[in-house]
Amino acid sequence: MRAGKLCATALIVVTLVGVSGCVQEPPRPGVSEPASTGSTAPPTPRASASPTPTTSTPPSDGSTPPPANGGSTGGQPANADVQILDARFDPGASAISVAGMVVNVVSDAGLCTATASQDNVSVSATASGVADASVTYCASLVMSLPAGSSGEWSVSLAYDEGSAHGTTVSKVVVG
Repeated sequence: MRAGKLCATALIVVTLVGVSGCVQEPPRPGVSEPASTGSTAPPTPRASASPTPTTSTPPSDGSTPPPANGGSTGGQPANADVQILDARFDPGASAISVAGMVVNVVSDAGLCTATASQDNVSVSATASGVADASVTYCASLVMSLPAGSSGEWSVSLAYDEGSAHGTTVSKVVVG
């Protein structure tokens, strides 16, 4: 009989211990706890189905802006968005080097031309554009300067690909 009581007591203890994890404590006044979602996985971001409106302002020079996707403008040359990534003077070579990219054109067919000018002196270098996955690069173009050059030089980088044209300008201090 004593063995029966011991088994019954053990069964009650095991049941209470097993169920105790299922019982929630009552809330305590003045203590807030974070809500449980029942999941340990982080929330999944959801994409919005509503489009974001955009507006554009035509250029003040009266020209037609390039298409938003960099595509064709119906037979008219597109504006190539040329950007200079680096323009610097190398004193050891007495030269200005320029590197850039065309952000809205992907083509190996275009020609990049860098020109450095000061007063009535001008030097230039050309190279083929190099297409990448989403842009066209104008690799380092090096322009040797006349001996004794100094001061501020205007540097332009132009891109011409038949259906896309563009130019950007920067300054480089020599000396």
